[in-house]
Amino acid sequence: DNRDDNMIWWCVACVVVALVVHRYVLAMKRKNVFKESFKHYPKPPYHWLLGHLPTVLKVAKTRLYYFDSLMDDGDSDTMAFVPSSLGVIGTGALITRDPAVVEHILKTRCDVYFKTIRGSRDVGLDLLRDWLGNGIFSIDHGKYSFDQGKSWFAQRKIAANIFTRGNFKSFMRDTFVNRTESLRTILNSHCDKGDVFDLQKLFFKLTMDIFGRIAFNVKMDTLGDKADLYAEAQDGAHDCLVKCMQGEGAIPLLAVTTLLPPVLDRLGVKIVRKVHPVLRAFDVHVQNQNKYTKDLLHKWRQENTSKPSEEGNKDQNHSACDLLTLFMNAGSDEQGSTLSDDLLIDIFKNFFLAGRDTTACLLSWTFYIFMTNPDIYEKAKQEVHDQLQGDLPTYNNVKGLAYVHGVLYEALRLYPPVPLDPKAAAVADTLPDGTVIPVDTLVQYFPWGMGRSKRLWQDPLEVKPDRWFPGGEGDKKTNFEFPVFQAGPRICLGKDMAIFEAKVITSMLLQHFTFTIEPNQEIRPSRTLTMCIDGELLVKAKKR
Repeated sequence: DNRDDNMIWWCVACVVVALVVHRYVLAMKRKNVFKESFKHYPKPPYHWLLGHLPTVLKVAKTRLYYFDSLMDDGDSDTMAFVPSSLGVIGTGALITRDPAVVEHILKTRCDVYFKTIRGSRDVGLDLLRDWLGNGIFSIDHGKYSFDQGKSWFAQRKIAANIFTRGNFKSFMRDTFVNRTESLRTILNSHCDKGDVFDLQKLFFKLTMDIFGRIAFNVKMDTLGDKADLYAEAQDGAHDCLVKCMQGEGAIPLLAVTTLLPPVLDRLGVKIVRKVHPVLRAFDVHVQNQNKYTKDLLHKWRQENTSKPSEEGNKDQNHSACDLLTLFMNAGSDEQGSTLSDDLLIDIFKNFFLAGRDTTACLLSWTFYIFMTNPDIYEKAKQEVHDQLQGDLPTYNNVKGLAYVHGVLYEALRLYPPVPLDPKAAAVADTLPDGTVIPVDTLVQYFPWGMGRSKRLWQDPLEVKPDRWFPGGEGDKKTNFEFPVFQAGPRICLGKDMAIFEAKVITSMLLQHFTFTIEPNQEIRPSRTLTMCIDGELLVKAKKR
């Protein structure tokens, strides 16, 4: 019996060793393919077993500056990563600030480059997919996607109906002003007390309340410190995801599961998700977010199906003010397929991440620029005074805020909300410079590096709002030279709304307050999905 038991264990050990060796051999072959393809690009130092991982972890807090300097030192606008010999730490990847490559992946060959890595797993992207599901920003487009891009196209077409001039002038403008008035009340209290507070935290609460109204037509009041399940779940899921990606132990554990054979690897993922505290919390937040939205969908149906239809209701999806009403009235996609509750839940999570977080990041960096550039701050205040004459901002009068517009765009250039945006090659491809791109290569365009490139900008590290005046160098840039709002078919639908919202909020705050930044703060970019200021933006405020 003992000999039989020993024989079984020897067989199991041999199978495991064979699988590991097989995986290692495949990883070595794949590594060599990428090594040959990317031989002309600068790369971080490479560990014989762990690849670039030790270097990436070492420079994690300053990675954006590091990537930029590596390209500068290598006299290149593209840098490369080669997979590790272990085969569990990512696929081959490029980071590029070359406008020709950006145009190639976002326009010329956009059908080839999307979010999903097909032949190899990226555990970080797997977690992101678990959260955002099949919403507009995470779902694939084009002929190589699972449905040839039909769902992405349908979501985009429906959502486009909210970004109308009429909606800007009324519902959106009123929402922006109303919630900013609530922020004014809070800021007045801080002025009276003379205390120090976190301005960035207030911006995130403000944009949460605004987007709760625009997405769901729900009057959230996180500015008033009223608990909101959706807001807590959205922020909680995001924070857990960031912790995982910043080395809280979850990503390495999940990466090890990729060594396992099919079926067993999924079992390994389930076990890690059950035992790791951050992943357990992540799953709870996602479940809460899903439940909140499902309850809201049910409530909407109860309130609207009981209402008698009115003449002309067939066009109601084109005049709806909020995203919930738009998608519920649409009912189905282009092919007549019903928009399921699960898909609607994913859609709203995607829009919340893009519509709320990015604007809060933009506002935080804009006021950081104001407070660290007194001359620019004073010119912006004077312009708001001259153009608005003490009136509340409207769709029409903020168009005259050319200087404020320039400051906002300088904030976007120097501190883009999405500093790195990855796209995966669905099939093998060739870049404009002749580089062969193996299937599943991540090609990441680099708005942070592009905004600071001496090849693209004069005095790139200086804040010059007049770059964006008509005829200025910023005004002349193509979307591929300044891809902060993406470019090509996936260019941001909410671009004009985001800028309008930022102008309304900024002008109201410039009318009524002067902010000063607290000294001795280390202001640096966060490593979150959308790049805000890491930690807090501590300030004092005075009434004007």
